[in-house]
Amino acid sequence: GIDISGQYIHVHDVDVWNQDDCIAVKDAPSNMSAHMLFERVHASGLGLTIGSIGGTMVKNITIRDSFLYKSYKGIYMKFRHDEWRTTPGMITDILVENITIVEPEQWAIWIGPAQQAISGNPCKASPCSLCWPSVPFAECEGIVESQYSNITLRDITIYHPLGSPGVILATAANPIVNLTFDNVVVIQEVPDAFKNMDRFKSFPGLNQPIHDAYMHPVNIWMYTAVGCLGVVGVASLIALGFMCCLDPIKDVSEQEEQQSEPLLEKSVESQKILGMPKKTALLVFGSVILAVVGQQMIQTSEETYNVHHYFTCEGVVNGTATGNTYPVPSCFADETSTSSDSN
Repeated sequence: GIDISGQYIHVHDVDVWNQDDCIAVKDAPSNMSAHMLFERVHASGLGLTIGSIGGTMVKNITIRDSFLYKSYKGIYMKFRHDEWRTTPGMITDILVENITIVEPEQWAIWIGPAQQAISGNPCKASPCSLCWPSVPFAECEGIVESQYSNITLRDITIYHPLGSPGVILATAANPIVNLTFDNVVVIQEVPDAFKNMDRFKSFPGLNQPIHDAYMHPVNIWMYTAVGCLGVVGVASLIALGFMCCLDPIKDVSEQEEQQSEPLLEKSVESQKILGMPKKTALLVFGSVILAVVGQQMIQTSEETYNVHHYFTCEGVVNGTATGNTYPVPSCFADETSTSSDSN
């Protein structure tokens, strides 16, 4: 993609089809990337991105009049956590307007921590795990020391997202301040003009076919099923291990068989848990644990696929939805026209 840092930069009329950030505003050596305009960008990849940003400032960025076709994410703003930095990061005075996103495969809108892997473990939170939220126990940490402020998304149309419209994630200590969604609309039906689009017409700069396995639709249910199988497999192995350890020795010597009946009863009684044989108790407890974990995974997948709700909306101060915005993020004040009409 196009990674840029610096000041007073204009990028326009470009086609980007890749497996990473399509455009990305990056940290500047001068500690500030500012005064940039991106317009008429046709792209498919990770999205229109600001970040990841560490302990520097990004200010006065406009992204407008652009089109994303089957991108992975869409509008993506992200902070990373650099342990060696002593200064907080800041992303402020951002305007994203007149953007069309057709069938995004993950989150159409993400404002929060960077969802990335910087080690050999792809599920390690750095600060947000790539496995989150599909894989149990994967973590997505909120913004640690940096802050967003004065962010406006205006006239954003999202057609048929494969899951929830997005994630808005900060913390009470480092909130997103003054976040406005004006006419940010999710529409389930894809217009005929966008169905089965010719990639070469959509992205006229491309002159050869692209085989891009990374961009195939991501089915979160598949990850959930694999995760469930993994949990069941591990739990089964643990249960079998306990059962083998607790299984009575079959080759009992004649001397042991001649032990007194009171001692045998005492031995049998000592192998019970809550009045049940240990094997039975372990199977019952294991089943309960599997049921709870499985239910949590199913609930997470259902929420991830719920196109009528943002998956997460936390840590926002003065979040406002206006115009025809739908759905309204749960942590926003609803000042949409629909809300006004109902009042």
